[in-house]
Amino acid sequence: MQHKTFAVVAAALLCVLAWAAPNAGAERPVAISADGEAAAPTRTVLVPGDIPAGYEPPPPPAPTQGEPPQLVEVEGEAESGGPAEPSPLWGPDVTVFDGHLKYITPLKSERMIAYDGTSDGVLFAAFTVQNGDTAKIYRSTDGGNTWAYWNAILHAGNVLSSLELVVAEGDSDFVFFFFKSSAGNGDIYVGRWNMSGGGGSITSVKVDSDTVANVSACRDLEDQYYLYVAYELRNGEYNMYQLRSTDYGKTWASTVGQVVDNQTPPKPDICHGNGGNIYIVMRDLRQSSTDSASFRVRQSTNRGTTWQTSRQVGTPVVTVADPVVGARHTNSTVWLVHARNLSASGWDIYCYSSVDSGRTWDFRSVANTDSAEQMPSIASSRGTGSATLCYAVTPGESIMFTWASNDTNWTTPVRVSDHQTTNFFAPQAGWMTVGGSYSCVLYAGYTAVGLYFDGFDMTGVEERRPVADAARPAAPAARPSPALEQTVISYSLPRTGHARVSVLDIAGREVAVLEQGTLTAGNRSVAWDCREVPAGVYLIRVETTTGSQTGRLVVSH
Repeated sequence: MQHKTFAVVAAALLCVLAWAAPNAGAERPVAISADGEAAAPTRTVLVPGDIPAGYEPPPPPAPTQGEPPQLVEVEGEAESGGPAEPSPLWGPDVTVFDGHLKYITPLKSERMIAYDGTSDGVLFAAFTVQNGDTAKIYRSTDGGNTWAYWNAILHAGNVLSSLELVVAEGDSDFVFFFFKSSAGNGDIYVGRWNMSGGGGSITSVKVDSDTVANVSACRDLEDQYYLYVAYELRNGEYNMYQLRSTDYGKTWASTVGQVVDNQTPPKPDICHGNGGNIYIVMRDLRQSSTDSASFRVRQSTNRGTTWQTSRQVGTPVVTVADPVVGARHTNSTVWLVHARNLSASGWDIYCYSSVDSGRTWDFRSVANTDSAEQMPSIASSRGTGSATLCYAVTPGESIMFTWASNDTNWTTPVRVSDHQTTNFFAPQAGWMTVGGSYSCVLYAGYTAVGLYFDGFDMTGVEERRPVADAARPAAPAARPSPALEQTVISYSLPRTGHARVSVLDIAGREVAVLEQGTLTAGNRSVAWDCREVPAGVYLIRVETTTGSQTGRLVVSH
């Protein structure tokens, strides 16, 4: 994927100058790079309460009362080496759940799907169903080929969001499922089961009248029963707090009061690194009345017992979105990944990386295209600590994948989704262990219909993936191939409905859309003029609501 150079318009710089003048103690204007980043990052601690003039946070709503959430049986549902270079061995996507998922407003605000797995290849996926008050967990015991209902939680009359799955392995194995209920203005709970699915229980993490949003959780890789939670508190302000459990999630306590007095919505993300390091990241809007912001990192070096003063990371002067954080447990690398809006080119994915446990940070691009790249998700491998990164691209609603095995070097992103994805909430990056450690991605389908799983696999597609069923389209074919100027692509649709026929290059980038819309069932064909594309191998993709198929075409001028 080619990188681009962008010119920053003078208006952006004027906006920064106008903002900086009336703020006592604010940084002086500095030169701006083409990526919308100030030339020299600073690490000063901003003054709590230094907020835009006239800013008044909304009052919290009145607390609601109700019954606690319940473990339920849902009627009608039954019960390590390093990663290799991803040169395209992503198979057809597997359907985890084929119904409607719940999304909440504002869109993109909270996690609505979750993923994790064991070191021996048992995988778990969680999601909230359409009515909102039930969250289901599905399990795969065959490397993601098939999925079945495993457990669920019901909190009648409420909406469950901010989902996090944490699989902890040790002297006793547990699956922890964190979620926020809309009850009580946002109560935090954790469900816990043993690996067989029995022994289920629900524990209160934070249940009171406080207004809570955007919960994030992680496990401790050095002791699986140290668990951590970060959350946003909106009681007249927008501050961030953390909680820790050292007894299998049964009791929770804060080792520090307020993590950051942020004053504006921070949407925190939390992860565990090496050597007892815990990192919490968030967007910091305190000195800006726009979405231009810096980022802050709060760090503990002793597994959450004490916390250092928060550090500023970066000085972007363009609109940026909330960050996600990932870290290796085999060395001192930390990644802070986010999307930023460069106006003329739209949203792109960028990363701050540290190789010294968060003391210093470097800024770099991860993925730049002409599309809107948003909602990144990052996950570190248990075995190697390598990072899987996925994100959504709109329009087109594609899921892109890249990874880093050596600290800061990201591979060229490739498209991995067979289906269009929702632009309502982020996909989830992950890892699976099937004879080795491989990247995988969980994502929701278009308009939040369907939940899909895809994984990188060195053993080959045919050895892992199930045979396509009759509802999926047949594989397309091109004649002639090799093609000089024009080729005719033939395909068939099993039923009338929405379909899309496109051509992609070998890296997964879309180069042409041949047909799109409601198409009738049966044998079909469409011509493609290929004179304007370089010679090489191309992929033909036919996508429907029931599945997709891919064929190959050679262009030879």
